[in-house]
Amino acid sequence: MNRLEQVRWNHQHGYNCAQAVACAYYELLGIEESILYRLAEGFGKGHAVRGTCGALSGAIFVLSALNSDGQVGKANTKLSTYDLVEHYIHDFSLQHESYVCKELLAIRAKKESELRTCTDVCAAAAELLEKYIKQVNS
Repeated sequence: MNRLEQVRWNHQHGYNCAQAVACAYYELLGIEESILYRLAEGFGKGHAVRGTCGALSGAIFVLSALNSDGQVGKANTKLSTYDLVEHYIHDFSLQHESYVCKELLAIRAKKESELRTCTDVCAAAAELLEKYIKQVNS
């Protein structure tokens, strides 16, 4: 199963949107899936209040982990991570007209989106994430 399929499987089997995306990348990140699952739990349902999309939050977890040098107390990679995340959010918003959970749900309810379920949004977030991972790794 590739990571995009894993994201779909995760969401269809009880993971929230943030967990579905972040946990599909545990091997790439070298972080135990159970740790990612625990850390991402509160970011589902748009941070529990239909705010920032959980799938977007899961992708930000992955981008941060991949781009950060992990040097505690130093800001070596902070600005480049912020830049990467800013561009990801911009591209996500262009694709989906928003990055806010309740707005994404409203767009779907009006049938103005080809993404019919949160599982579809998670998969689309991961598809965009794959492009960014190639950028980070190059």
